[in-house]
Amino acid sequence: MKKIIVALFCIIALNANSQTTQRLVLVEEVTNASCTPCALSNPAFETLMNANSTKVIPIKYHASFPGYDPFYSANSAQNQARSVYYSVTAVPTARLDGAGTFLQDVNQASIDAEYAVPATMSIALAWKYSSDADSIYITVTFKALQAINGTLIGNIAVIEKAVHYDVAPGSNGEKDFTNVMRKLLPSQTGVPLPTSMVANQTLTFTTGMLITSGFNDISQIGVIAFIQDNATKNVKQAAYAATASVVPVNPIILLSSKGNPVCSNNGSVNISVMGASGAYSYHWSNGATTQDISGLAVGTYAVTVTSGIKTATASYNLTQGALATPTSVITNGITSCSTALNWAALSGASYFQVKYKTASSSIWSSPINVSTTNYVFTGLSASTQYNYSTAGVCANGTAGASASYTATTSSCTIPSNTAAANITASTALISWTAGCNASSYEIQYMISGGTLWTSAISSSTSKTLTGLMASKIYQYKVRTLCGAVYTSFSAVKTFVTPAARIENINEEVAVNIYPNPFESTINISIPESMNSDQEFSIVLFDILGRKILDLKNVQFELGNAKIETSNSLAPGIYLLEIKGIGIDIKKQLVKS
Repeated sequence: MKKIIVALFCIIALNANSQTTQRLVLVEEVTNASCTPCALSNPAFETLMNANSTKVIPIKYHASFPGYDPFYSANSAQNQARSVYYSVTAVPTARLDGAGTFLQDVNQASIDAEYAVPATMSIALAWKYSSDADSIYITVTFKALQAINGTLIGNIAVIEKAVHYDVAPGSNGEKDFTNVMRKLLPSQTGVPLPTSMVANQTLTFTTGMLITSGFNDISQIGVIAFIQDNATKNVKQAAYAATASVVPVNPIILLSSKGNPVCSNNGSVNISVMGASGAYSYHWSNGATTQDISGLAVGTYAVTVTSGIKTATASYNLTQGALATPTSVITNGITSCSTALNWAALSGASYFQVKYKTASSSIWSSPINVSTTNYVFTGLSASTQYNYSTAGVCANGTAGASASYTATTSSCTIPSNTAAANITASTALISWTAGCNASSYEIQYMISGGTLWTSAISSSTSKTLTGLMASKIYQYKVRTLCGAVYTSFSAVKTFVTPAARIENINEEVAVNIYPNPFESTINISIPESMNSDQEFSIVLFDILGRKILDLKNVQFELGNAKIETSNSLAPGIYLLEIKGIGIDIKKQLVKS
């Protein structure tokens, strides 16, 4: 394992590619990739930094709040340390040479004022890549331009100058980030300098770090050094070195990603190359000449990368990959005896296997092959928790990992579509649509307006009620019995039994009541043989059995009578009852 040597020693001079005697202003911003105010403020702040590129050295730390930030996640300890150091409680915020609270505290006037302060120290800074280009080495010299006292700390920050994402990594929409702090060396506490330095006293510090990971683009590496008084947080001087002296090295091949083939020849190898100089050329063992290769079967793939006279080789082994686990598994329909399961399509899967079990059991059902991304499990028990499983399967029969879902079936189902048919003066057939898992059904009925229900039991989806009274309005309802559990009753419905047939002197009574439906007038016509100047009683009931009209001693002139009802009579079903000597007739009418 490579070790980075850190050393601090006093010297008089340093040959470096960046040496400052003019005081440069350090601007430290704290931001977050999910902070909406940051996204709104950063463009203008970036413009201010660019306009003062000869005066300021910007660096950005990334906070843990208000949401996800990839740069904070990559180095949470050191980002958090700088936020705590400055007592940051909200973002965006910035410090100008260690001072300030708000982003707006950094402006043209404050930059100019700080830039005009005479320098009391200078910094010489240089860095380079290692010969194998997997590390960087940094040398910095701090020099007192005059006698100076204080709790001085030397800090070194390795930054990535520009980072771009095709898709915003956080929730505020930002895709481009600049001057991102990647590492504080040798740590977030820096290097203590003497509390008292005389004029022209120098201290040289060397350090380094591995760069094989933690950067989006190593060509964007830059190094910042600054001197800060820990007691006042005032920054005395800052320096920046953007470029490094690079020694010629062989290319370094890094594996970006590798995808094993799943079901078919869909494997891939993606690499990145760093180091060397000039353009890269690629030669793969399968004949490909591109940087990345795809459409691969199981096997080993070797690549040779050439840059000028420098070359590097690497090989990657692809094994048979497993299908991914199905996602977006949901139910879109649960009854007392079935559950409908849905899931997202799965690349590479030829079909799926589903199975189920009760949550209390360890034994699964036999797998069922399904060609779609949904399946309805039937024959389940009511009010029972079940585990369901689905897994993708390759054409060769290799199954991938399964996804599970747990759901509880509903309780017993209330009968639906209740109806009455085949109604006579004494019987009626009640029917309904079955609910699953039903062991039997209970039908309750009574004459409308009554208080006592009569019950009947049926093991099928219909029941003939007998012993009914003629010319009556009946109410009825049905419920399901599942084992020992009853559902609620269905909605109450009604039917009307017709009048019984009356015969008089071997002649069927022919009574004509019209119109039906009626508006306000009801006409009644009876045979003259039944009239004989007798008097009749005529009563009109509503569907609840209430008397709407009650006429006594009605005589029919030439067998005809006309009944007038109120214009305010509500539309609906009514029962007309006519009684006389040898006649008792009931007729259902409809008010339009």
